[in-house]
Amino acid sequence: MQPIAEFQGQGTTNSPTDYGYEDDAVDIGQTYYYRLIDREYSGNVTYHSIVNVTVSEQPIQRFALLPNYPNPFNPETTIRFEISVQDAGLERVELGIYNALGQKVRDLFQGRLASGSYNYVWAATDDNGIQQPSGIYLMRLQSGTQQAVRKITLLK
Repeated sequence: MQPIAEFQGQGTTNSPTDYGYEDDAVDIGQTYYYRLIDREYSGNVTYHSIVNVTVSEQPIQRFALLPNYPNPFNPETTIRFEISVQDAGLERVELGIYNALGQKVRDLFQGRLASGSYNYVWAATDDNGIQQPSGIYLMRLQSGTQQAVRKITLLK
């Protein structure tokens, strides 16, 4: 894995900051893997989930949260979704995992994405890296006014 872009951070802030990068060196039909790494001024490093993107000739025409695989799963599952952006821009997207009580367990992604198909891997941990117990969870995708929810099962 090699770095392809670096951005100056906003420092300590309570306001969300969106960062974006458009990779112009891609080929149609190929799958590319990306990972965001946060490096704090103190030197602490946070590695975010890897996302893979397959470049398609045909623009995505739908909003869809697809079935995860495997399901049931242990120790991890792949969550797939598609978003279409009406004006060939970027759409604000949120992908999260919730427990059966509706409490958020993990933010997998929050930010802007171009129209396309995306895959995220959830390793059954919460936002603090703590392994979650067996049970029913919900994956929720929201983009603009559209929202989709699917049930997933973690078996240990």
